Amino acid sequence: MKRIWKFFLWGVLLAGGIGTIILVSKGSLGGATQKGATGPIALDNRPTPAAVPVTVTAVQMQSIRRSIFAVGTLYGREEIPIYTKVEGRVRRIYKDVGDQVKPGDLLLELEPRDYELAVKEAESAFRSELAKLKLQELPDDGLDVAKMPMVMKTEAEVKNAQRRLETARSAGVAFPAEELRQRETEYETAQAAYRQAVIDAETMLAAARYRYAILQTAKQRLADTKIYVPEAQTPIPKLGAKNPIHLSEKPEFVVAHRNVKPGEMLRIMPGENNSLFTLSINNPLKLMVQIPERYKPAIQMDQIAQLNIEAYPEENFFGTVVRISPNVDKLSRTFTAEIWVDNSDRRLSPGNFCRVNLLSDTPSKVKTVPKDSVVSFAGVNKIFVVRENRAAEVQVKIGTTLVIGEGDSRQTWVEVEGNLKAEDQVVIAGQSQLYDSAPITVQQVKKTEIPAAKESK
Repeated sequence: MKRIWKFFLWGVLLAGGIGTIILVSKGSLGGATQKGATGPIALDNRPTPAAVPVTVTAVQMQSIRRSIFAVGTLYGREEIPIYTKVEGRVRRIYKDVGDQVKPGDLLLELEPRDYELAVKEAESAFRSELAKLKLQELPDDGLDVAKMPMVMKTEAEVKNAQRRLETARSAGVAFPAEELRQRETEYETAQAAYRQAVIDAETMLAAARYRYAILQTAKQRLADTKIYVPEAQTPIPKLGAKNPIHLSEKPEFVVAHRNVKPGEMLRIMPGENNSLFTLSINNPLKLMVQIPERYKPAIQMDQIAQLNIEAYPEENFFGTVVRISPNVDKLSRTFTAEIWVDNSDRRLSPGNFCRVNLLSDTPSKVKTVPKDSVVSFAGVNKIFVVRENRAAEVQVKIGTTLVIGEGDSRQTWVEVEGNLKAEDQVVIAGQSQLYDSAPITVQQVKKTEIPAAKESK
């Protein structure tokens, strides 16, 4: 009996404890519901995030001279492939790779014997045509055929027949009719002979001119057996007074390639590149660089370019911009600038690889912020600005780096592009604790005096 009562009392106590827990829980939930909670957790009871103390400074507009970097390969100012105009066997080669040559220098000679014979044959045929015309030299195109001997002779016969006819007609009835008709026939025959003489003279004169053209062609082909250095044809632009280029009045070439051997039989094959030599003007040298279109306003004619050549790593070479393409390539979004590089000492060579630094002559106004204000993560650069007592995240693109001041006052600022205004306040301390729309408390506004900036990139 006692054991039964024990179990009974323990059950009553256990049931009462469970009921009390349920009532307390319902009361708590009911109170939350009355306050407007939508779930089992009371959201209104969350603690408000504490404002992050920060230091800010204003976005600064600074003037910079953009330093534009590019790479490229040097070429001769003018590169000329040399071809043969006539076929034949190479008799002698006068110049080889690396030789300095001037316009008019002899490069190569072919065997001339066949072409000398062709000249003699053409000259003989030409002289034969002149003999038919009874001339020693070919007259110019303005010659009147009536003054040629063969025509003048028939013209005299016409005049003689005309006088005889007029004499017979003036005698009247006293002159025999049969003889009158004979003199009329003689006059008509003389006129026909004159007209035929004019036609023959024009025909023979045309034949003589044709033979003369053949003779001149044969002489030209004979002359073409000797191949000379041509004149430079590239127009020289006007260069400013400060340009570092030294141009000679008669530029010299250098033999860059030789593709022919002594004794070789040269043939003219249409459609094939059969160049015998390649000549290059190596002072000045030419550099073609591709520059992003955003830098187009910064590139000007006569702008000085500094070059670094891998063959001379400790030296700087200088050139000047002589041409700027007016078009931007639609695929690469770049434009071409042509730079001439002084090579009066002949130390540089076509084919040299070089790095180019173009310093803009026109300062640009850009937005800058302290380098420490930029937060970088996973390749994304961002800064925080103050907007209505909260931090606003702004993604930016980093540009030129600027160094301001000297010694202990030295500061590093960076050019930024993004959704920024010149009057925006940028967080420079405390940004590691920030997120977009985070509440902030501005503890200090740092004012920065901007002396002359030195570009470091």
